[in-house]
Amino acid sequence: MVLGMAVKGYVDQDHIAWAVISRPERRNAWNSEVSRLLADFISKISSDEKVLGLVITGDGEYFSAGVDLREILSAGDRKKIYEIFDLARKAFESIALFEKPVVAAVNGPAYGISVELTHLVDYVIASKKASFAITGARLGLVPPISPVIGWINIGVRRASYLTISGSTITPEDALRIGLVDEIVDPDGLEDRARSIIKEISKSDPNAISTIKRVIAQHRLKDIEEGFKLIAESALREDTRKRIEDFLSKR
Repeated sequence: MVLGMAVKGYVDQDHIAWAVISRPERRNAWNSEVSRLLADFISKISSDEKVLGLVITGDGEYFSAGVDLREILSAGDRKKIYEIFDLARKAFESIALFEKPVVAAVNGPAYGISVELTHLVDYVIASKKASFAITGARLGLVPPISPVIGWINIGVRRASYLTISGSTITPEDALRIGLVDEIVDPDGLEDRARSIIKEISKSDPNAISTIKRVIAQHRLKDIEEGFKLIAESALREDTRKRIEDFLSKR
């Protein structure tokens, strides 16, 4: 099963679903198409009883460069900005609401919204080639998940520092603070993700779905609030100026 070009979605022979963010020419930058296709793919596999779980990873060298800044700049008005982040919200909610195990296999550098995604999955595996940075604040964008949910995973002070500083951390630092669960060699990333899904799937599926549903219900309001915050921040003139300046230097 392959859905479009921006997300390659398929179910392998082990009944494990894979969602591969695939915009390598843009370092897998997260745009509306990624949001839409990811949500659609998760919706489709949710009704497949044979699927054991979901792995989210990136195509090529990057996990994701974060939000597609050019798409934000091209949005002409408030309505369009809200549409962009509403689609992203729906994708994130679909991850939170998926009632089977979800693993993030971070194959390379992860920026911004792709780091935010890791707070909603059940297990995070990082390649030794990975790095992590929540850089939105440097551009005037308020990260949608770290301030409302991420601090639960890594602690208030660490979440605050990472989100307001935009600092890049190594996979070793990410492991130390609890942002990732383990580090593997690049060649072993997919196999390890597959084995984690299989291990979790030994638990009773009804228990898994109930536990995940309870956790999700506590998160949904925060996810909605977080994406309102990033949408509002994207509308500010000083944010647009920072983004323009950043892109002009690339």
